[in-house]
Amino acid sequence: KGIKVVFSGSKDGLREDVITSLNNIVNETQNNKGTILNVCLNYGAQEEIIRASERYHEDLVNNIPGSEVIDLDNIADLTKHKNAVVVFMGAGDIPKYEDAYEKLL
Repeated sequence: KGIKVVFSGSKDGLREDVITSLNNIVNETQNNKGTILNVCLNYGAQEEIIRASERYHEDLVNNIPGSEVIDLDNIADLTKHKNAVVVFMGAGDIPKYEDAYEKLL
């Protein structure tokens, strides 16, 4: 059976030889059916939320024709939608987007 080793979190900042060793361990144990050892590296909720939201945005843009990610550089694109209800959702910077949009109205 053996132990299956997996690594969660980010390998950013680790030396290349360490990353190679980690990948080798995963490859060597991937078919083991015993206990799973999950080693968490540079793991933080904030980083996980950022990665998830980036993947979510990519999925939306790739799967919804004509969609785009709005940032402060293209927030004026929202004014094309007359009589629309615009809701800003997310974490952290919502007020700066709301303020920028209100200044356009």
